[in-house]
Amino acid sequence: MNYTKINLKGFMVGNPETDDVYDLKGLLEYAWSHAVISDEQYNRAKQSCDFKASGWSNDCHNATHLVYQKYKEIDIYNIYAPICLLNHTSSSSSSSQISHANYKVENNGMKSARIFSGGYDPCYSNYAEEYFNRADVQQSLHANTNRGTVKWNACNNSILNQYNYRVRSVLSIYKKLVQGGIKVCMYRYMVNYLSHTP
Repeated sequence: MNYTKINLKGFMVGNPETDDVYDLKGLLEYAWSHAVISDEQYNRAKQSCDFKASGWSNDCHNATHLVYQKYKEIDIYNIYAPICLLNHTSSSSSSSQISHANYKVENNGMKSARIFSGGYDPCYSNYAEEYFNRADVQQSLHANTNRGTVKWNACNNSILNQYNYRVRSVLSIYKKLVQGGIKVCMYRYMVNYLSHTP
């Protein structure tokens, strides 16, 4: 086989999930330290959950579900930003903002998270979905040409739900890339739950 070589010098990653254990612990700690959840809910989740385990107990699922429910009325990616109040029928409704919390509940306890709030208009994800579902836009992108009517969404849960989630941490991958001379720039937005993870 003949492979094309990519002369990769580096890459940037914004607000990535890096390690399930630290990301999930960070979500819990962030919610508690920013008064999203009560002391009682924090202690219940902390006592019930071993985030290092590949499968969670029912008590842990229930405790983390309650944590995620608290994010229904706020943006999980920016707890200080307003939420989109548009009455929109797409998957980008405000109730899906907290779906990340459930993103391994499909695969170990959670679903996918919405990419929300750019700091200006909390409904921009809705606008993007409307734009990318326009026939003229799809035609200009040579997208969706032979599949009939397929709705474009910012997050595709049907793919996520079928995904075989094997990698629980990419820290060793980052380490290997850095040791190989690849530059990695990781940045965090400091008003979301991922800002407290490695």
